[in-house]
Amino acid sequence: MSRRRIRPIATQRRRRALAALTAGLAAVALAACGDDDTTGAATATGASGPVSITDHTGTLVKLDAPAARVVAADWTNAEIALALGVAPIGVGDLETYRRWVGAGADMPSSTAPIGERFEPSLEKIAALKPDVILQDAESAKLARTKLEALAPTAGLDSYAISKASPKTEWEAMRDETLKVGELLGKEAEATALLKQTDATIAAQAKRIADAGHAGESVVIAQTSIEGKPSTRLFDDGAQSVEVVRRLGLKNGFRGKHVDYSNTTVGLEGLRQIGDADWLLVLAQPNNRKDELNAFSAWKNNPVYKQLAVVKGGHVRNIGADNWTWGGPLSMARLAEKIADALTASEPG
Repeated sequence: MSRRRIRPIATQRRRRALAALTAGLAAVALAACGDDDTTGAATATGASGPVSITDHTGTLVKLDAPAARVVAADWTNAEIALALGVAPIGVGDLETYRRWVGAGADMPSSTAPIGERFEPSLEKIAALKPDVILQDAESAKLARTKLEALAPTAGLDSYAISKASPKTEWEAMRDETLKVGELLGKEAEATALLKQTDATIAAQAKRIADAGHAGESVVIAQTSIEGKPSTRLFDDGAQSVEVVRRLGLKNGFRGKHVDYSNTTVGLEGLRQIGDADWLLVLAQPNNRKDELNAFSAWKNNPVYKQLAVVKGGHVRNIGADNWTWGGPLSMARLAEKIADALTASEPG
């Protein structure tokens, strides 16, 4: 039996809202198909013919029919499939997924662990007899021959580091959502999911503007779980930063863009955030052995205390369970968390 955290009431509210959003997607998609686009209508009601996509490695992936039995080694693909109404039968690093990916419905107990995300167990995947394997692009390239011996394999790159991938994480996530939708026969639902996500972000942007915070600078930080206290700071290539921009805010970290769109720094490196208005931290409220909260470790350090955001009382812990490379629901949830943090009267 997996161990689950008891979530704060506000988090439970957000999850119920997102679950309702997901449940309504099929109805929205079906309504959207009430025109002359017979392909969309067939997709929304369960297409049965062959489907194909060109994945983010540039490889053509063909299925005889939309996939029903899906193995998702990478978390983003798992989140997207679940949001589209297809619960994966196998997921990489499953127990950690359940702690880090808080958006949308919970992964069902019937989903099987398949080992590590980037090096899943071939034996465990084979035993599940999937119709398709969804893997991150780089891992798929390295193991394509072995994976394709088990089932058609799509390399989909939410990290935007593959040469064949869209150029930003935000674009890659949206393209990935549509490609997963095609593979599952859920194209209309995928389009509806992206539209609803955009609408959620726009609504949160209005909340922020109404509270007088439009145009302020925000730094998104994620505490490291390895070694001494440190944190990741997200640069302009990160999809979490794109959410910040779409909320009418600015990125307060001006670091150089690198693969995976984040730079790990220690306490001294925090000087790079300069006079940012807000520091939003993805971390557990209390230290855990496997999720070190660097900011808790630094709170009494003079260097930390001199940061403008600290002196201004604008550091907010927005929780660790918002996957920064997640799908549309993760990005909608992040937008809500940012708006909550900026409009709250007291520190979170």
